[in-house]
Amino acid sequence: MQNKLKDYLKEKGFNICLTAKAGSISCLNSLLSIEEKEKTLVLIGSGGKTLWEKLPQKKGEHPIDEYTLQTMRELAQFFSLDHEVLYPDNQRILPLQQIGRHFNLSHPSPFGPDLSFEFGPWFGFRGVFLTSLPMTETILTPWDSPCTPCPRPCLQEKEFYLARRLCPFRSEHQYTNEQQEYHSRVLKAELSKWQNA
Repeated sequence: MQNKLKDYLKEKGFNICLTAKAGSISCLNSLLSIEEKEKTLVLIGSGGKTLWEKLPQKKGEHPIDEYTLQTMRELAQFFSLDHEVLYPDNQRILPLQQIGRHFNLSHPSPFGPDLSFEFGPWFGFRGVFLTSLPMTETILTPWDSPCTPCPRPCLQEKEFYLARRLCPFRSEHQYTNEQQEYHSRVLKAELSKWQNA
């Protein structure tokens, strides 16, 4: 079942899918109820250009979030899964980078967003949901940060979405210009919302 679920998500453009018992992820301890901690947490993400190429609609305020939510609903229906969406479209603010680090998916970078072993800075966390279906925990092999031996050209830029372009790690996965413009616009809108809150 777990492999079928991963294959289903991959077909939709989500090439990152990691699972763990929710209660084993220490950064979520204060955010989840006792019942939620007993469930399986599924983290889905995308690296490189794959999701953008599969995205049916690139216009609107949050087309990636809308597509992610639609995919999670369809997945739950297809596999007859109960599911509780934690991200996106939930009132809880999840520490997504810390969740990624729990799985050894990513390391911090000097310019803000984490780096993935496979995709460098060109990946994103797209969805998190809980289900009562037990699944095997998928912890990736630990790896060393690529930033230690790097001359860090990213530090020449103050804006992280510009700094990301200077990161040499896994640059073959760099987003298209259209994709980068979309993410920059969304980020600026989110930051503006936080600053004006």
